[in-house]
Amino acid sequence: MANAWYKKGKEKFANGEISWGSDDIKAVGVDTTTSPTYTFDDDADEYLSVIPAALRLATSANLASKTYALGVLDAADTDLVAVPAGEVVRAVVVYKDSGDPATSPLLLYLDTGAGLPFTGTGANAHVQWDNGANKMGVL
Repeated sequence: MANAWYKKGKEKFANGEISWGSDDIKAVGVDTTTSPTYTFDDDADEYLSVIPAALRLATSANLASKTYALGVLDAADTDLVAVPAGEVVRAVVVYKDSGDPATSPLLLYLDTGAGLPFTGTGANAHVQWDNGANKMGVL
């Protein structure tokens, strides 16, 4: 796979339903291979609830220092809180947190980059966003 937008999230972003600057945007570490499995579907997946709760291993606080310039999204690096020891984070999913997984839109699926995959130790795991031209993603 490769890093990509969830198309329904991109649509919500473009329609103004998601504000990168003011909404609660978080990241969650996901195991995509343990049963039940999760397979990224950029066309169909819309809300966090499509990713089985057992595979959502650790979540960040709200992303800080979010920027949007010339179509490029970025934020301060973040931590996934208390990634369970021995669990493998194979992807990081960025989403708008509504407080309910059934209404929390998925935005970005990132499974390619420095440090992925990694095995949890029970401690926080630092997520460093790409510092290249595309940063977190291009709208």
